[in-house]
Amino acid sequence: MSKRLTTVLHEVIWLMDRKAGEIVKREYGISLSWFRLLIILQNVGPVTQHRLAQSLNHSDPAVSKLLDRMSESGFVTVTIDPTHRRRRIVELTEAGRQLATQIDNALEDLFTRDLTEAGIDIPGFTASVSALADQLTSAHKGLSNDDNA
Repeated sequence: MSKRLTTVLHEVIWLMDRKAGEIVKREYGISLSWFRLLIILQNVGPVTQHRLAQSLNHSDPAVSKLLDRMSESGFVTVTIDPTHRRRRIVELTEAGRQLATQIDNALEDLFTRDLTEAGIDIPGFTASVSALADQLTSAHKGLSNDDNA
């Protein structure tokens, strides 16, 4: 009996996250949550703390604590939005940008090797997964319009 799609997707995501988390911790001394935050900032640029919390699926207080530690480590800066004093704007420092790029490249190489060894067509797989992500993102926009950024 073949596995159901939802089971396979959850299993692959869990295994990739676990492997990435172990490597990020062992090789770079940070958590996977820190890396996720760095890569979001690298991809979208400066963003509000609230948007980061939404992207990470964390609470605003949890992200605030995370940002305090990451700021102390020199990876991000957090400033008050002058147009909306309750908003905190987060952006990468050069050290954060370099670390995000270094880890992203290492994980890209690692997972490319894994997919190649499994006989998976990487360009086709990437196109299919990107199309799925676009579809899910589009569908999600219709479900929630939380503009409390």
